[in-house]
Amino acid sequence: MDKELKKGTIPLVLYLFGDEPYLIEKGIEGLRTEIIPTNLQEFNVDVYSADEVPASRIVDVARTVPMLNPWRFILIKEADRFSRADIDQLLAYIGDPSPSTCMVLWGDTSGPWRQFFPRVRKAGAVIQIKPFFAGRLISWIKKEAQGFGKGMTREAAEYLKDMVGNRLRDLHNEIEKTVAFVGEKTVIELEDVEEVVSEVKTRTVFELTDAIGVRNSLEALRILRRMLQAGEAHLKILGMIARQFRLIWRAKYLVSRGHAKEELGRRLRLHHFYLESILEQTVYFSEDDLREGFRRFLQTDLAMKTTTVSKELLLEKMVVDLCH
Repeated sequence: MDKELKKGTIPLVLYLFGDEPYLIEKGIEGLRTEIIPTNLQEFNVDVYSADEVPASRIVDVARTVPMLNPWRFILIKEADRFSRADIDQLLAYIGDPSPSTCMVLWGDTSGPWRQFFPRVRKAGAVIQIKPFFAGRLISWIKKEAQGFGKGMTREAAEYLKDMVGNRLRDLHNEIEKTVAFVGEKTVIELEDVEEVVSEVKTRTVFELTDAIGVRNSLEALRILRRMLQAGEAHLKILGMIARQFRLIWRAKYLVSRGHAKEELGRRLRLHHFYLESILEQTVYFSEDDLREGFRRFLQTDLAMKTTTVSKELLLEKMVVDLCH
């Protein structure tokens, strides 16, 4: 968010929306601490939800003079859920905002505000926070580890991305757990992440891929629903399945080149148990099957991020398609 806001510029009104709440929260925290010292935030920071407080109340507070500080900070969550009447009241304020208040409106989407973005920009800024693409995500993971004083190998970062998904809060939590696990060790390696990320999840993905491989769509859907009921994120499940397909493809390639089992394990960085399972699964999938799988992974990933269709339904359709 720092790049979108000019250095040292404090917006009087800021509308934030997007699919990555962790980045939005970090950006809001950074802006708030920049303009209000910690010891004065109790007097000059107000947090509301659009469902709980009328716009008239928020406007009254926004026009209140800050205490012992040049700035007041107001955060309004779920701003895309305001009624049109409340939006009209806020727009009247936005047309003539208090010069000592930074008002941040945070919505999951642009919602009904999109048509009023030009008016918001006149008073401040509108910023959409988008999820990272895979390449940038790896860099973010390694940088996050550096924030804890740890290096991280690319293999470890890629494994973490594949197993956890691309939700930054989930990744941050797993990185924090891994940092605690490695103790004084200065570089986080693949085996460290493998120890921290639940083995149960890995086995479940093997089971799902087995069911897809033998074209048992009913069993595959049963396993998928079990993963969803366990609270696994939709994009995380997609990432884990895609990683499994990559391992199968790499194993097929290495076997076709005559590599011994020990060499396969070293190149794929897999424990013996999982290597055996991967080799068994190479029999289920031709190269055309794997290529088609990656095409469907891409379609599903894009649909999850750009359509309103249920993510669960998109995953179920993908799994059924892979079984046929």
